[in-house]
Amino acid sequence: MKAPVKIFDDAKADAGSAGSDAEAQQFQLGDAERQRCVDCGTTAPETETAYTLISPRHRWRLMKVVDASGQQVVEWRCAKCWARHRAKTKSST
Repeated sequence: MKAPVKIFDDAKADAGSAGSDAEAQQFQLGDAERQRCVDCGTTAPETETAYTLISPRHRWRLMKVVDASGQQVVEWRCAKCWARHRAKTKSST
């Protein structure tokens, strides 16, 4: 299972350089490896940007979470795993 993607570098965030340009670059897939579902490991469909993955066509979802080391990361889930995750979190509340 692929580790979640780190959202930003703390050094850059402390310097005040994190922002919309950095976030836009994070979502550019280009030559980078395609996203994988954090639960089942399914590879995301090929798209030009990650924004397309969260569209009604592909229905992937992402969540910002804090990992064990305190870093903010994003977790991608395919449509099937998102439905299971959402049902599980709703039933635990």
